[in-house]
Amino acid sequence: MIRENLEKMLKEKNIEYKFQQMNGEEKFLVFPQRKDVGLAYRMEEFESETELVECIESNMQQYKEKMQVVRDVRDYKPDIRENLYLCLSHTPKEISEKFFDFYVYVRCFCENMSIEVSKALLDIWKISKTSLFALAKRNTEKLDMEFVLLSEEICEMALEKGDFSLLLRILIMPPEKVPLYLIRYKTHQSGCGASVILNNHLLSGIRERLGVDFYILPSSVEELLILPECSVEYEIEELETLKNLRELVKSVNDDKLDEELLLSYKVFKYSEADGLQEMK
Repeated sequence: MIRENLEKMLKEKNIEYKFQQMNGEEKFLVFPQRKDVGLAYRMEEFESETELVECIESNMQQYKEKMQVVRDVRDYKPDIRENLYLCLSHTPKEISEKFFDFYVYVRCFCENMSIEVSKALLDIWKISKTSLFALAKRNTEKLDMEFVLLSEEICEMALEKGDFSLLLRILIMPPEKVPLYLIRYKTHQSGCGASVILNNHLLSGIRERLGVDFYILPSSVEELLILPECSVEYEIEELETLKNLRELVKSVNDDKLDEELLLSYKVFKYSEADGLQEMK
């Protein structure tokens, strides 16, 4: 790649840039909008000047779109308050509330991206943390819930990805006796699917639909698995009930999940008498 050709193409497209030494090697920075915010590139990572410039243009467009979202969120336009949703995380956020062993926080969803709501945004918007969570709770509870009986095909796909020994033992039993369900909010945005665990009304509806109490396995921040209590009691000596359920959750969390998708190491139970409880 010839540096002079690259500079000529960038100038023709009115893209501001400069070359700079970073971490002992020369990189060049392009500036989508502000002089103090640059996108860094290494020339040797690309086969040609054209390929690099195309990558730069694509990244700049994405950056500009994201910055527009940031401005919209900062300015708190009317539609923004309709785009606040509760999300879950295994680790605390700048503004979050603990719920069992994980945390609830708020993201603003805009088109194909989202932004975590910070204290700085609350100061700009002049709303309280209580109001923020109330708005997000209202919007989240309007989402449709997906409640799916896992098919043998889906189970086989899961088993191909790792040693899900307990899941295998459960799923080879007759599905009418040992059903396993997936539940989540239907949304094109990531991060709030498993927030259904916060909606007591929906959990109560699931209890009524199943006709029995049920266990909740926190498979990720995107979804939960539901195992009716009668399923665990079926062949109880083999399953060893709660111990094996905990082992399954731990195994999947440690071996199969990216850190940002991890939700909880706990097993929960929803009962008609006590509602949602952590299994000790």
